[in-house]
Amino acid sequence: MLPDTEEQLFGRGVVTKSTNSADLDPETARMVDVACAILKERGKEGVKTSGRRTDQEQIALFAQGRKPLGVVNALRAKANMRPISEAENKYTVTDCNGVTKKSKHQSGEAIDYVPKDKNGNPCWPPKSDPRWMEIAEVFELAGMESGLRWRKADPPHHQRRTV
Repeated sequence: MLPDTEEQLFGRGVVTKSTNSADLDPETARMVDVACAILKERGKEGVKTSGRRTDQEQIALFAQGRKPLGVVNALRAKANMRPISEAENKYTVTDCNGVTKKSKHQSGEAIDYVPKDKNGNPCWPPKSDPRWMEIAEVFELAGMESGLRWRKADPPHHQRRTV
């Protein structure tokens, strides 16, 4: 999902409109707020880049890297998302199509959270960057499952554990 090299992806199709904990389901919001408070206390505050997603946003994100740019940008326009460039349409950002395979983002049970670079901007470092592990451990401490642990790792993704 993430590119293997350090890239500044803020505004490059990964960020969605809802990044507010209040838009999440209440238990998920509580866990996210706990994790964010711990990270801030440790001086490791990052950025929430995606919270609850509409079906249209999820469908548009799934198309990225899979469909021609014109189709992707038409879907993004329908979801009130900004268009992306051809270069941004070279990689995928989700495996959930938003229809037959729903994302936990659609139910408000997931958040994407990334570290900040030295200038305080959100960044998506390589999967091997130790900041991902620290973030994952804190979100897990707060009761969430981290996408960092998945076979196909998705380091920014944290979701409510399924029972």
